[in-house]
Amino acid sequence: MGLGTGTFEEGKRADIQIINPNTLNMAGFGGGDPAALIVYSAQPENVETAIVDGLIIKADGKLQGVNLGEHLRATYTSAKKLLERSKSQM
Repeated sequence: MGLGTGTFEEGKRADIQIINPNTLNMAGFGGGDPAALIVYSAQPENVETAIVDGLIIKADGKLQGVNLGEHLRATYTSAKKLLERSKSQM
């Protein structure tokens, strides 16, 4: 799409996102502004690969080095505590 900035050179680190445009939410491109399509239509599930500071954070659409079950449990516990605290404030 030609949106890249900077250069790729040996020894440089890069932040890169590879976005899959072959999805329904990205189907409205029609030759318009690709940057606008990404800003207004792309969702996290459209990101196939993300590389930050030279580290692969997401590959093949899956987060790397993240225990999703652990994060879901922590989120549930936090939400439950917030709800309990809000009830005690009433």
